[in-house]
Amino acid sequence: MAHYLSESEFLKIENEKGKERSVKSKTPDVEKEMRQIRDQRTRLVKERRRKKAQTTDELTIAEIEKEKKEVL
Repeated sequence: MAHYLSESEFLKIENEKGKERSVKSKTPDVEKEMRQIRDQRTRLVKERRRKKAQTTDELTIAEIEKEKKEVL
């Protein structure tokens, strides 16, 4: 079953689509904000990797200490 829109409803929908597109166009402020978000994400990823490495190091140290005790 097809649903037909009146011309005014159709034009209203098309105008809304145009507004969405115009909002998405990049302004210098939007580009700056996007760059800041990417930089922040990059920093967070690096911090997570560092923390993960530290956690692994602590576990490795604990395992070494445990092995030393077992050998003695």
